[in-house]
Amino acid sequence: QAVAPPVPSQSTLSAFADATLLTFRQKFSKSLPSRLKQIEEIIDKVIREKPAPNLLIEGRRLSHNLKGTSRSCGFDVLGNMAERIEYSLR
Repeated sequence: QAVAPPVPSQSTLSAFADATLLTFRQKFSKSLPSRLKQIEEIIDKVIREKPAPNLLIEGRRLSHNLKGTSRSCGFDVLGNMAERIEYSLR
C-alpha cells in the first residue's frame, strides 16, 4: 500500500516562506544598484534632451517594475519613490 507523504506543519511552511522571502529580498537588493542606475540614466537623458517616446516607455517600465518588486519585498518607501518616478515619466 502507498503511504501518503507527511503533511508539513504550519511552522515548517512558515519557515519556508520566510526563507524564500529572505532569498528574494537578497537577490533584489543585489540587483538594486544596477536597476537604479538604468533609471537614473534615463532621467538624465530626459532632462538633457527631448526624450524619444521609447525612452519614456522604458523608464516607465523600469520604474513600474521597481515599484512592484520593492513593495513585494517590503520596501514600501522605495516602492513609493518608484511610483513617483513612473508617474513623472508620463
